[in-house]
Amino acid sequence: METAFVMMLVMPKREGGLGIRGLEMDYRIEVNARARHLTARSCFYCDVYLPRIHLDIEYHGFFHDDEMRAVEDDERERALRAMGHGVMAIRRWGFFNRAVFGRFMLCIRRKMGISPAALPDEFELRQEELRRFVLRRMA
Repeated sequence: METAFVMMLVMPKREGGLGIRGLEMDYRIEVNARARHLTARSCFYCDVYLPRIHLDIEYHGFFHDDEMRAVEDDERERALRAMGHGVMAIRRWGFFNRAVFGRFMLCIRRKMGISPAALPDEFELRQEELRRFVLRRMA
């Protein structure tokens, strides 16, 4: 699912993606002294990291529904924010829901500084077609 989500970020805008370049998958962030007391972990791995804006984007599938995992996710987010990184997460249901996913992508567009003028005509329609395409075997 992370790969399907990354496709939504990197595919060209004319095909419904955001055309983002320079993102990193499975990006390692060492826990620094500022956040060491906030987590038992020594490092974190980001599903998707946008280095230009220091943003970690996480996909939370079924595994993240476990209560203990949710506590670990909260701790992770607090530690990353304390180190100056932004954190955004989308849950499985949010990826499968057109409206929720559209709002999530809008947040990323705004954080990346992608103006509506930089998008092709009928971008939202193309984005929805791409979302359905990348999810076609996941439902």
